[in-house]
Parts: sequence; structure tokens; C-alpha cells
Amino acid sequence: MPIPLSRRCEKVAARLFDEPRCTHVKNRLLAEASENIPFHENSDSAGMDRIRFAIMKLLSRPGTAEGPIFELAKRDWRDLFVAAGFGYSADEHNKWYRELFVDAPE
Repeated sequence: MPIPLSRRCEKVAARLFDEPRCTHVKNRLLAEASENIPFHENSDSAGMDRIRFAIMKLLSRPGTAEGPIFELAKRDWRDLFVAAGFGYSADEHNKWYRELFVDAPE
């Protein structure tokens, strides 16, 4: 059973993508960035945020193909973090999230 999207993940998807792409990305995150990610079989929704945020950050770049991003997440999510700029510390994805929503604090 897929790991549900966190509330923060839902907010990021809505901020970055218009419909119908938003729904498409969220469905693909559930299907391909869930319990099938190495070493995340027992993660919860919040535990998947760093990986899912990295995927969405990369997908939000114009001209980025989806397939290679999802394959990278399944193959070596450490490289995914570096590509998204989240490789410097375990908190980089949270910093990016705060910057993304600087106009709408939680």
C-alpha cells in the first residue's frame, strides 16, 4: 500500500503545478515514490517529504522529463538530493519549503 502524501507535500504540489499536472504528479509520487524507494519501506508520510520534495523541485524545472527523475529516486535517492540541491544537509528540503511558502506561513 502506498505511503500517503503528507499535508506539506500536497501543498508543494499545489504551489508548483497547475491542474491536471498537479494530480498527475501526486498520483505518480504515490505510485513510484513510496514504499518502493530503497530503505523507505517503513517510512511514514513525513519521512518521505525529502525525497518527494526533491522530485517535485526537479519536475518544476521547465523541460525536465519525469521518467529519469523517478528512476533516479528509485535507484539512488542520494543523487536525487544532490541534483535538487538538498544534499548539503538533512534540513535543506525544509528550508526550501519555507522559502516556497514565505508568503503563506503555516
